[in-house]
Amino acid sequence: MAAVAGALDISLTKKNVYKIGKDKNVLKKNDINKAIKLSKLTILLSILFLILIFLIFILIIFVFLL
Repeated sequence: MAAVAGALDISLTKKNVYKIGKDKNVLKKNDINKAIKLSKLTILLSILFLILIFLIFILIIFVFLL
């Protein structure tokens, strides 16, 4: 949550429990759309990273078997 608050330059607060981020901008409707885009980008990058690891693993297996 702290990373998202920092990336969106907002402050997230749960009353009497925690406050993430300094006294920055209050959450707005547009920030929700930014958070969704950030989540989609994170998912895409994670999938690409896993595919890369899988391909490297397959390459290593073929090198040792041949």
